[in-house]
Amino acid sequence: MLVREPCALALAGALMLAAPPASALQPSDAEALAGAPGVSATPLNTGGDAARDIMRRALDFGRVTVATVNAAGRLERTGVASRVEQDDGAAPRDERGRDFAGGYVGGDIDLRFNFAAWRQAYAVERPGADGRPTRGLQFFDEAGRAVFQLSLRNEVVVPLFDKLVADFRAAGPSAAQPPRQAASDPAAPEAETARQPEAPARRLAPAAACQLLEEVGRQRIAVVVTLGNGAVEQTYRGAFSSAAACGAQGPDAGVQLKADAIQGGQLLERAGVSTVRFFDRDGDPAITVTAPRARNGAQAPEWTALVRKLPPG
Repeated sequence: MLVREPCALALAGALMLAAPPASALQPSDAEALAGAPGVSATPLNTGGDAARDIMRRALDFGRVTVATVNAAGRLERTGVASRVEQDDGAAPRDERGRDFAGGYVGGDIDLRFNFAAWRQAYAVERPGADGRPTRGLQFFDEAGRAVFQLSLRNEVVVPLFDKLVADFRAAGPSAAQPPRQAASDPAAPEAETARQPEAPARRLAPAAACQLLEEVGRQRIAVVVTLGNGAVEQTYRGAFSSAAACGAQGPDAGVQLKADAIQGGQLLERAGVSTVRFFDRDGDPAITVTAPRARNGAQAPEWTALVRKLPPG
């Protein structure tokens, strides 16, 4: 289960993300990370545009595993982030420009950032299962909750990681920075949804969340999964190869929810597209799942059949 395992998902291959479980990272546990046995946690600066600049530098790491976590679940992906060329000397024209990190758009690793919510950061080194150290970055919000994690998958780039740590090392414990007003991104999926008239939604039972993800993995249905937390939103496009406990997994990707953290969900059908959304116990968005359209504009019949069989709320 997500709440007990050292990693959220026991995935095949190299998807084991060496980090504490999301549910263990309650407020103030970000500071406790620094004193965890066997763990070297170096606080990094997050003031100004430092968090954005750290993620820009992380593009040099090549193959990595990234994980976005929220109160209800976790989405992981291993791959190489894309780059988008931009004049580094040009100042951001507006607040949205400050959330551009030089890439991470589409491709293996698809992320949307809100760096205003990234308040604490650590470079973490811990013993791996094979005895060799694993290295990565962990980021937290103002309350100390984990929001995003990145782990190296290539030892060749360790010198680049060490240089990043040296350049961004904080003088003391990573402290929360003064808040910066976040700008809405009109390209973000939730903003697009907000602009459209709300379609009639069918309420779904909490149990529908586990049923949906496990069947997606079991049937290997291609999906679009989005999970966020206010600081970062991660999207995975593709199929998983097998089911997991309240989740689905594959060699390079995985998603898992905490069954008891889901309050309920909605099935929305608009213009022939079926989208499922689930919410946590506080009513906040936990995860959104839909399926890509074929060239004829239709979703896969397996997806349509699956969502229509989900238990009502």
